Amino acid sequence: MLTRGPRGYCCNEMDILESNSRATLMTPHPCKGNSCDKAGCPSNPYAAGDRNFWGPGKTVDTNKPVTVITQFLASGGRLTQIVRKYVQNGKTFNGGTISSCGAEGTYGGLVGMGQSLGRGGE
Repeated sequence: MLTRGPRGYCCNEMDILESNSRATLMTPHPCKGNSCDKAGCPSNPYAAGDRNFWGPGKTVDTNKPVTVITQFLASGGRLTQIVRKYVQNGKTFNGGTISSCGAEGTYGGLVGMGQSLGRGGE
């Protein structure tokens, strides 16, 4: 759910981890003024075609403990990528990378998301 901030504008939202035992994703929802990307720019291994990545008995076995790592990578002071990794049983698995997020001009994209995160989400 996208919310409105103290000045009445839409607020950027970063869904770090949306998951259950069968699905996992991360989704930035950038906003600019009153225009928000409600669908966001999700990274979801299953939707990307890796049907055996996440779940009971799969590559990342959701019956066992797993460490989730989310990296926010920047270049020149601008957010350029959001990277997801999973660590289980001493092995690291790539869970997806978001390198672009909608139209930079319309919603602010990753640059706008990075600026919002830098302000503490305001």
